[in-house]
Order: sequence, then structure tokens, then C-alpha cells
Amino acid sequence: MVVGAVAAVVGVTLAAGLDFGWVGGLARGADAIAWSSPSTAVGQTVGYVLVPFGVHVDALPVTRVIGLVLLAVLLVWLWWRARTRDPLSGAALALAATVALAPVVHPWYLTWPLALLAGITLRTRWITVAALVASFLVLPDGTGLPRYTKMPGAPLMTLLVIVAVVRWVRSARAASRPAPAEPAEVRR
Repeated sequence: MVVGAVAAVVGVTLAAGLDFGWVGGLARGADAIAWSSPSTAVGQTVGYVLVPFGVHVDALPVTRVIGLVLLAVLLVWLWWRARTRDPLSGAALALAATVALAPVVHPWYLTWPLALLAGITLRTRWITVAALVASFLVLPDGTGLPRYTKMPGAPLMTLLVIVAVVRWVRSARAASRPAPAEPAEVRR
């Protein structure tokens, strides 16, 4: 099976008239700085906010590492949870988390979790909306608009991250509270 996969990659590369220079390019993926990655957008926004105060800081390495640490913790938690629950939903959520917390997110990456999310019963409106919006962020030549819209995009993505975290914290608090007791006259 591995031999077949390698043969397919080599065959397609040669048939396309390409050299194997693309392999070296894989190591340069993190060079892309686009707000479509939440951890990158937060790092960009920190830099934008501090510039008027005369502070020039590159927060990208720090925010990207924080995103990867969060991803590692979330993946372990999803793996642990999947032992007693539906493993397909765990895999779908793990893929969605990997796309969301990766240091570099090209807009078309948001469509990948849809393949797994289609097979589960969770509400997937949030990832469907993200994939729909992302489909309009790619120009016909393959260039992504996030590369050219860093200033409005990064703060907006940061605001989206803040809203998502606040909603998650509120829902976690609400879920941990005990349900209110029913009044005595309603129970019969």
C-alpha cells in the first residue's frame, strides 16, 4: 500500500512536469502569515495594538506555540473521550480542531472536516458557515485573500476568537450548574 502511494505521488509529479522541489517547499509552510489561522491572527493583532505605543513585537511565535499547545491538550482530551463515545465524532472534532489551531490555515483547509462531520449527528452549522465563507477567500488563481487583507482580517478573527471563548466558557459554566428543582405543585 505504501509502495502504491509513493508510486502515485512520483507518477503525478512527473506527469505534471514538475520537479521534486515542492518537497523542500513543505518545510516553508509556516512562512505564510495569514489571519485565517486564529493563532496567527491573534499574534498579528497584538503587534498592531502595540505599534501605536512604540512597541514593535513579533507575537506570532508565541501565539502559534500557544495554539499548538491548546491543540495537543484538546487532541488528548478528544482521544480520551472517544474511548467511551462515538469515535467518528471524536475524529471529526479532532480534524476540525487541528485545522482551527494550526499555525497556518489556508481557506480551503476549512472544508476538510466536512467529510467527517457529514457522517455524524452533531450540529455542524458552525463549520459549514466557516467553509462557505472560506470558499470566497480563495481567488481563481489560487491566491488567498487573507494574505492581502491582514489588517482588517486579523482583528476581526481575533474578535471572533474572543467571542468563541466567551461563549464556550459561558456554556461550560451553565452545563456545570445543577438543574433548578421543580416547584412542588408541578410535581404530582
